[in-house]
Amino acid sequence: MMWHDVLTLLSGLGVALVAAVLLSADLRAWPPRPPRARQLTYALLAGLTGVTLMLYPLPLSSGIFVDLRYLPAVLLTLLFGPGWGTLALLPVLIMRAVLGGAGVGPAIMSALAALLIAGVIHRRVGLRLFTQPRLWTLLPLIFVFNGVGLLLQPGGAPLFQRVYGPLMLVNVLALSAVLLVVHLRARHLESLLDLRRAAFTDALTGLNNRRQFDLDLAELDAGQHLVALDVDFFKQVNDRLGHAAGDRVLREVAQVLLRSVRPQDSVYRVGGEEFALILRGLTPEQGLMVTQRCLSAAQQIDGGGQPVTLSAGWTLTQPDEPGETTLARADAALYRAKAAGRNRVEIDPGTDQTQAVTLAARRTLALLARDHDPDAADWLALLQAAVQDVPGAQSGTLYVLNRGDFLLCAQTGFSDDLLGQRRSPASLLRWYAGPPGDWQAGAPRVLRGEAVRVNTHAASEVEAQVTGQESFRHLSVDGIHETLGVPVAVDGLVMAFLNLDRVAPGPPFGPDAQRTARTFTEQVAALLRARARRVLAARQQRELEALARLSGTLRGALSTEQVIAAVTGTSRALLGAREIVFLQYDPRGDRLVSRHLLGVSETEGRVTLPRGQGLAWAALEGRETLRVVDVRGTSRIHRPAFLTGGAMMAAPLHLRGQPLGVVCFTRDEPFGAEDADLIDILTPHVLSALERARERAELQDAQTGALLTLGLSLETRGLERPGHTRRVMALATRLARTLNLDEPARRALLHGAALHDIGLTVGPHATHPQAGETLARQVGGLHPDTLAVIRHHHERWDGQGFPDGLSAEQIPLLARAFALIDTLDTLSDPPGAQAPPSPDELYRRVQRQAGAQLDPAMTALLPDLLDLPLSLPGAAPSGDAGSGLSG
Repeated sequence: MMWHDVLTLLSGLGVALVAAVLLSADLRAWPPRPPRARQLTYALLAGLTGVTLMLYPLPLSSGIFVDLRYLPAVLLTLLFGPGWGTLALLPVLIMRAVLGGAGVGPAIMSALAALLIAGVIHRRVGLRLFTQPRLWTLLPLIFVFNGVGLLLQPGGAPLFQRVYGPLMLVNVLALSAVLLVVHLRARHLESLLDLRRAAFTDALTGLNNRRQFDLDLAELDAGQHLVALDVDFFKQVNDRLGHAAGDRVLREVAQVLLRSVRPQDSVYRVGGEEFALILRGLTPEQGLMVTQRCLSAAQQIDGGGQPVTLSAGWTLTQPDEPGETTLARADAALYRAKAAGRNRVEIDPGTDQTQAVTLAARRTLALLARDHDPDAADWLALLQAAVQDVPGAQSGTLYVLNRGDFLLCAQTGFSDDLLGQRRSPASLLRWYAGPPGDWQAGAPRVLRGEAVRVNTHAASEVEAQVTGQESFRHLSVDGIHETLGVPVAVDGLVMAFLNLDRVAPGPPFGPDAQRTARTFTEQVAALLRARARRVLAARQQRELEALARLSGTLRGALSTEQVIAAVTGTSRALLGAREIVFLQYDPRGDRLVSRHLLGVSETEGRVTLPRGQGLAWAALEGRETLRVVDVRGTSRIHRPAFLTGGAMMAAPLHLRGQPLGVVCFTRDEPFGAEDADLIDILTPHVLSALERARERAELQDAQTGALLTLGLSLETRGLERPGHTRRVMALATRLARTLNLDEPARRALLHGAALHDIGLTVGPHATHPQAGETLARQVGGLHPDTLAVIRHHHERWDGQGFPDGLSAEQIPLLARAFALIDTLDTLSDPPGAQAPPSPDELYRRVQRQAGAQLDPAMTALLPDLLDLPLSLPGAAPSGDAGSGLSG
C-alpha cells in the first residue's frame, strides 16, 4: 500500500513537471510579458492540468484525499499574479465540489489560503523568486494552512496530526521541482538577453547601437520618420573638459532623447557623437515637433560651460525605398543644419521645397500651440510660409517683441546682416504709418512708391531720436515697389510685425493679399496668446518687484543725496547697469555736473555738460527717457574716458517744474522700451521721495535759522563776542565734512554750535552747560547729540573740565569736535586790540592743548580746517582724516 501511494504521487509530480516544462518553453523573454490572450491560455491550461492531477489522489478516509491539484494555480499566481491564479483554480474547485464528500470544505479552505499567500509573495518578492533560489525558503508559507480544515471535521484532529507533515513536505518538494524548471529557463533567457544586449546595445549610453540600427533601417516602412542627429562642437567638450566629461554629456543626451520620444519609437547611438531616431505612426508635423522637442531638451544639459546643442536632419521614408537611401537623405539634411549654423532641424533636400516650407510652418504653429518659445528657425518658417501664401509677396521681414522693442528675427530676400536689429515701438509705428488704433487691432496697411521712401525716412528719424540708432537713415528701399505690413496683435498688445514686400513688377497687394495676410497673422496671434500673457505677467511682476525694492530703499532716505544714492543703487540692480552717473543741474552755470557715480571712479566719471550737449540734455529738455543702442554709433553722445562702448539710457528728473538732473545708465546689451517704461513708472515715486527730502531740508534749514537767531541773541546782549556764532557754525560745517559725518550727526553738530552758550541767558558761566541743556530740551526736534554738545563742550580730555568731569573718550564725540571749534575761534579772535595770530601760530597754540584740553585726534585735523600743509607736526596723514576718533 505504501509503495502504491508513492507511485501515485510521483505520477502526479510527473504531470506537473511536464506542464512546467511546456510553460517554460513557451516563455520567450525574461521577465515574461506575454499578451493577455496568451496569459488567458496559460490559465486555462493550468486549470486543466489541476483537474488532471486530481486523477492521482492519495485517499485518507471516506471523502477525504490529497493530491497536487493546487500546484498549477500557485505557479501561475507566482508568475503573473493572483488574478490569473484564481482563474486557473476555478476548474479545480468546481471539479472538487462535483466529487463531493466530507473533505470539500477543508479542500476549498486550503486552496484559497494557498492562493492568498502566494499572491502576497508575488507582490512582495515578484519574479525574483524564480531567479534567486535562496528565496525558496518562503515556499512552506504557501501551504501552512493546507489540511487545517480537517480540524473542523468530527474526529479529524488525529487525522490532521498524522498527515499535516507529509502533506506539507510533498507540496513544498513538488513546488520546488516546478520552480526549478522555471528557474533554469529564466537563467537561460537572461543569458540570451545579456548576449543580445552586448551585441545590440551601446555600452556607454545603453541605447540601441549601430548593429541594431542597421537591422531596423532595413525594415523601415513607408511614412516612418528617420532623424539623424549630431552633438554640435562635441570635440570642444572633449578638448576642454576631458573624455570623462564628454562621456557624461553623451549619456545625458541619450537620456534626453529617450525622455523626448514615445515608447514605440527607437533611439540609437550610431557613432561617436551621432544619434538617430526612428519615429512610427506620426504625421510629418508631429514628427518635426518630436524632433524639435529633442533639440530643446538637449539645451538644458550642463556642458561644463560649453553649450550643448543638437543639429538634426529629418526625412520621411518613401515607398519601396532602401533604408540606405533614406539614411543618405537624412544625413544630407543634417549637414545642411550644421552649415546653417547648427542647433536646428533641417528637412532633407529631397523633399519638395513647397512641402518643406509648409511642413516647417505647421511645425512652428504646432510648437506655438504647445506654449513653447519659438527659435529663429521657427520664425523663418512662418515668414517663408507667409511669403508663399500671400499673393504678390516676394520677400519680407518679421519683427518680434523682445524686452519692449521689436527684434528682427527673420528675413527672406534680403541680407542676414539685418538679423538682430532692434527697433523701438515708436519707430515701427511710424513705419506702419497708420492710426494707433489700427496698429493695436492688427489691421493691414499698404505703402506704394514714394510713400515707401518717405515713411522709411520718417521712421529712421524717430529711431535716431528715441534710441540714437542712425544706421536706419542709410537704409535703401529703392528696390521696393510696394510693402504690406500687418501687426500681430493679441488683445491690443502687438507681439510681432509682419512686413511683406514686392520687389519686382507684378500685381499689387490687393484685397485678397491683405485678407490672406490678416488671416495668417490672426492665426499666429491666437497661438501667441499664451506668450502674450507671459509677457504681460512678466512685465507686471518686474514692475511690482521694482516698486517694492525701490520703496524699501527710499524708506530710510532723508536727504536728496540719500534719495539719489538709493535710486541709483536700486536701478543698477534692476537694469543690470554697468555704470550709473547722476548729473545734477547747476542753475548758476546752466550746466549738468556729475554728483553721484556707481561703477566708475570719481576721476574718470567727473562730467560737466553745458546746455545742449549730449543725450542727457536731450532727455532733460525733451522731458522723456531716451536710449542709445550703441554709444559709438551716434553723434549725440558725450563720451567721457570710461564710456568706450555699449548702450546708454538717460532718465530726466524734474521737481516742481524745474530741472533737477538726469540719471544716465550704461550696459553692454541694449536697453529696451520695457527698461525705459520701468524707469518712467519708478520716476513719480522717486520725485515724491525727492519732494519729501526737499521739504525736510527746508524745515531743517528753517530750524537751523531759528537756532542761529537764538545764538545771535547772546551777542546782542553782550554775552558772546560778535560773529562768534556764525564762525563756529561755519567751522562746524567744515569739520563735519572732514569727519565724514552722516546727515543727522552733521545737523546735530551744527545745532550744537548755534546753541552751545544758550545757558548764559539764565545762569553764570560755571553752570551754563547744565542750564543750556535744560533750555534746549524745551526746543522740539533737537537731536540728542545736540544736547550732548551743549552740556559737555567744556569738558577736557584730561578730566579737569566741567560740569561732569568726563575725560578722554567718555566725552561724546561731537562735544570733543565742538571743543576744538570753540577753542580755535577763541584763539583766532583775541580780546581788545591784539592782532589775530597767523595760521601757523594759531595751529601751534591749539596743538599745545592736545592731550590736555582737546582730543589729540581732533587737533590732528587742524590743517584741513586752517588750509595748512599736512606735513605739520601732529597733522593727520592724507586720507586718514578722522582716524582714531570714536564716540
